[in-house]
Amino acid sequence: MAISKDDREILDNVGSSTWKGVADRLNRTGICTEFDVSFLSKDFIRRVERSVKVRLRKQGYQGRALIYIETNVGGVNGYAFYSVESLSRRDAQHHLEASIRSRDS
Repeated sequence: MAISKDDREILDNVGSSTWKGVADRLNRTGICTEFDVSFLSKDFIRRVERSVKVRLRKQGYQGRALIYIETNVGGVNGYAFYSVESLSRRDAQHHLEASIRSRDS
């Protein structure tokens, strides 16, 4: 499904250094949460998830499948992208939950 012109403009306005930072973090650690790199809102990413993944690949993400997850801990929402070759879904979920707890304290 094609994304809207407005959504494409939002993606285009994210600096290449931000895209590269997310891709580099994914390559190094296998996961990048919204708390690691100031990025896009989860509501926006839900709409354009595939386009985000394409851009991360163009900016250097080298792993296989890239998965997007969300969770809520104590009323605080968070999201992450993780590499399936680096982490299991369970490990990625635990990492995201720990990141949310550390931001909430």
